[in-house]
Amino acid sequence: MAYNEKALAIERKVLGEHHPSLATTYNDMGLVYQAKHDYTEALRQFQQAILTNIPSFRDTLILHNPNLTSNDYINGFHLLTSLQLKAETLEKSCNTSKENLLVAYKTYCSLDTLTWQLLDAHTEETDKLAFTTKSGDIYQSALRLSVRLHRETGEQRYEDKAFYFAERGKAGVLASTLADSKARKFSGIADSLLKSDERLRSEIAEYKQLLAQEYANGQEADSSKLQGYQNELFSAHRTQEKLMAALETHYPRYHQLKYQSSLVTPSQLQSVLDAQTALMEYVVSDSLLQVFVITRKSYQLHSVSLDSLFVRRLSAFRQAILSGDQDLYEQTAYPLYQTLFAHPLPKSIKELILIPEGELTTLPFEALLTSGDVNKKEYLLEKYAISYAYSASLLYERLQQKQTSQEKHLLAMAPVFEDSASNVIMASNRSVLSGLQTEPVAAAEQTGEKRIAMRGQLLDGTYVSPLLASKGEVETIASLFEQKGYKASLYLHQQAGEEKLKAKGMAAYNYIHIATHGFVNGQYPELSGLLFAQDSTSEEDGILYTGEIYNLALQAELVTLSACETGLGKLAKGEGIIGLTRALLYAGAKNVVVSFWKVPDNSTAELMGSFYKALLSGKSKGAALQQAKMKMIANKDYSHPFFWAPFILVGK
Repeated sequence: MAYNEKALAIERKVLGEHHPSLATTYNDMGLVYQAKHDYTEALRQFQQAILTNIPSFRDTLILHNPNLTSNDYINGFHLLTSLQLKAETLEKSCNTSKENLLVAYKTYCSLDTLTWQLLDAHTEETDKLAFTTKSGDIYQSALRLSVRLHRETGEQRYEDKAFYFAERGKAGVLASTLADSKARKFSGIADSLLKSDERLRSEIAEYKQLLAQEYANGQEADSSKLQGYQNELFSAHRTQEKLMAALETHYPRYHQLKYQSSLVTPSQLQSVLDAQTALMEYVVSDSLLQVFVITRKSYQLHSVSLDSLFVRRLSAFRQAILSGDQDLYEQTAYPLYQTLFAHPLPKSIKELILIPEGELTTLPFEALLTSGDVNKKEYLLEKYAISYAYSASLLYERLQQKQTSQEKHLLAMAPVFEDSASNVIMASNRSVLSGLQTEPVAAAEQTGEKRIAMRGQLLDGTYVSPLLASKGEVETIASLFEQKGYKASLYLHQQAGEEKLKAKGMAAYNYIHIATHGFVNGQYPELSGLLFAQDSTSEEDGILYTGEIYNLALQAELVTLSACETGLGKLAKGEGIIGLTRALLYAGAKNVVVSFWKVPDNSTAELMGSFYKALLSGKSKGAALQQAKMKMIANKDYSHPFFWAPFILVGK
């Protein structure tokens, strides 16, 4: 403490009374007092840290917070820390003071304002995603306090605020990028400027991909290449920033659409949910699970205590399915159901929209067992048609969109990789793909199909492993569309090239089905992608990377990636999975079907045929996928969850 006091005296003398360094020192001193449980003195130090950061704010009373709408703070990130420490300390000291509890609540509301100002200040998505790690902790604490206030006061506004904070902590970066995309489309920007923006975004995606490829070489990475790519990326970002600033200045409508931020309320959600659908939003902390359950007629918040084994059960459940370990599956599938569905839903509910968080984002809920009787094997799938969403606010916006046309036009693609014209790996792709070799999945082996073709078992020497069943899959789906009188464009083998998806006119297809190999790079999401025909004469490299998907112009009602692990990616706190699904939603897909693990070729083809048959017969997307999976369960060859559980619907 003596050291901090001495440092403070020097800083005040040299830097004056208002400087970020003083705020840091005051915060450090407050933490020392907090550790000693001297909360009164700790709060005084945190208040001083706030004062030194905002010259116009002079109130030393702990009960008061600054008005942050004017943005007149010196350093927003230091201020964020000070306010967060103040709120946490008030909570710790508020056991006997309701007044302190309310001040802590107001402080979290101030933190919410500041968080979004700082998020908007970041121009690069990677910086925004890094920031959400800190903001996610803030919103979890704010939610917890709102729940406590609701229970102690009985006031509905605190429960509504808890849902607000839950939404604030989910997919904020995705929401802002989607808002920016929407603003560019509907604000009357000149075509020449839009083309410049499109070119810059393509350049940025390309240099990010090149950087990731070079970094993936580890110690063998070429430092001169890294420096060159970084310089080009920096230059492209700065040019884009100038363009965005010009658009905001000269096109007021663009600025309005980009920054109009509105989160959905429970009552708004109730207005768009039908009588048979329930939305369940999960918020996970170390020891507590908060579950918001919203139906057309009810809105409830349940708090469920989590034991130390919860996260291990999640991992074990997934591993049990992949390994075919029946004992482990039975030990985890029902206990997880009891935790995640601790309170019964109304009997009228037939469809669920789930908004998971953290480790729950890669959990195939459909495979949970709803009974402890292992002989019955009652899957959650049998009770509900299930779909998923990144956040309730994004879902609400999606549900408000009207389907542009009752006509259906399918684009179906399958490279198949059965001939040398399309499956000899291009030299430029070998370094990217060579590190993705994996062993066959144990659950598939236990079916007696050890040589089963897997959509993700990429390589066979210098060739792409063939996916023979994918040909029949897309032909069947195209035939189903044509039988209903709809258009279907089918591309196989060498015709199934990457350039088809980048061509003008993609907006004409409202259903897109791609049956191919997919691959995920958890460390470098930019290197995740889909494999297309390997054509050395094409200008494209035969891999559609994540960054390239972001720049597609889609208006599809449904995009189905009939490939392996397309629902996986890098898990970012508060944002969910950063991968192909997110890229497709940004590109304009309204709904997406993706997979959680490497899937067998034959069973996938059967599942997809059944799915589209049900969909084209009039069933909803969720109900059609449920019916297709139920058909798999009835087939003894494919009844194991390994075959049907990985495919999920993101959307409604």
